[in-house]
Amino acid sequence: LSSLYRNTDPDSSLIFLIKAAIADERASVKESTALTNLANHFFQEKEFERASRYINLALADANFFGAQHRKMQILHSLPLIENQRLELERSKYRQFVFFSATLAVLLLFSLLLIIRTQRQKRQIDLQNRQINAQNQKLIERETAIRRAYQKLEDYAQELSESNQLKEKYIGHFFESNTNLINKVHALFSGALKQVREGKFKEAIYSLQQFNDDYEKKRLLQDFDATFLTVFPSFIEQINRFFPETERFEMPPPNTLSTELRIFALIRLGISNNHTIARIHNFSVNTIYAYKTRIRNKSSLSNDEFDQAILGIRTIWDDPAAETGSPGT
Repeated sequence: LSSLYRNTDPDSSLIFLIKAAIADERASVKESTALTNLANHFFQEKEFERASRYINLALADANFFGAQHRKMQILHSLPLIENQRLELERSKYRQFVFFSATLAVLLLFSLLLIIRTQRQKRQIDLQNRQINAQNQKLIERETAIRRAYQKLEDYAQELSESNQLKEKYIGHFFESNTNLINKVHALFSGALKQVREGKFKEAIYSLQQFNDDYEKKRLLQDFDATFLTVFPSFIEQINRFFPETERFEMPPPNTLSTELRIFALIRLGISNNHTIARIHNFSVNTIYAYKTRIRNKSSLSNDEFDQAILGIRTIWDDPAAETGSPGT
């Protein structure tokens, strides 16, 4: 039956061939014809390991049966199959050698990179020690700038007594503070450049002046305003996911509460607790507690709530939001 289907239906031919081999095994028939044909089939299919296994089984049966013509038939196919199997093994061995050599080169490269990194670290440590040695001068410079800032505050107090100068004072005060921040930032940037050039004494005086707390707060404010420009109806949309008694109160214009900002970040695709924690300067546990508490108040399941957050529409795909006022 297998030979009848060989050209017209190869799959059926293989099935009949396998059944014949199984029947021979169960009936203890040692002529090995089915196994030989099965081995030749897998040889043609380039499955050399299976072909080798079946041809060797056929040879064992032929030796047991003592049929010389079967042995001759098998011995004609055996070298071809074994040569291909050995060539396959040699090919695998060559691949193994290639990948092993590649891995060795990568390990060597990694080792050299580690050595280079350690050298750079020692150089940086040396520079840090030099900077720390000049830290006292930096503190003196910082004190001088603080005194200048105090003078600005004193000047502001004097101007506050005059209603006619109030508007001018406010403009001057903010301009002075802006100039001061710009100056400190310029000095800080210049100091970094001078450190790279080895000019440590010239750079020390301007370091550690950057007010990171203020900048972080300003960054969050800018984020809120920008986000609400793109998602002007964000608060209205997120409130739909909660019962009326659990909805968020409207914050001041162009601002978001911490809870709202966390889910604003999630809407933008930032869902990692570690990343959100770094943005807010909170612990990961605090962010997790915020998210859990808000989710538990929602009328949706956790999975539905997360999907709903991601589905909040922007100003471009929510025409009704274009007439709204961001953050109000």
